[in-house]
Amino acid sequence: MAEYICKEDFIKILKEKSPIPFVETNVLIGAVSVFPAADVQPVKWIPFEIRDLDEEEKEEHPEWDCILDGELPEDGQRILVNVKFKGHESVQMDEFYSDCDGSYLDSGYDIGTEVTHWMPLPEPLKDGET
Repeated sequence: MAEYICKEDFIKILKEKSPIPFVETNVLIGAVSVFPAADVQPVKWIPFEIRDLDEEEKEEHPEWDCILDGELPEDGQRILVNVKFKGHESVQMDEFYSDCDGSYLDSGYDIGTEVTHWMPLPEPLKDGET
């Protein structure tokens, strides 16, 4: 997978660690400064984290053993999920739901056990994009 660095971070690295002479570094920094920057969003998998309930949560929900914690998708959101099932690992689209009975996926895979990570789907193409 390709890696991206923002223009400001690249210039900072050039200033701090450039192996080329100072004058040539300043010319390179000047050139980089005028290039347009790409609007690239980092691709990041977000873990589904399950933790034990604290004492207050146990009192409020005595029927629960654990709770899904951390950054979660919106209710009804279609997402990409990383699935580990019967010794195989794959990526697939799924829908996340959360209600008073808990959180679950449309596919029925177990969150936190079979489905370990998620990420939002990219925006659809706009007219004229390729």
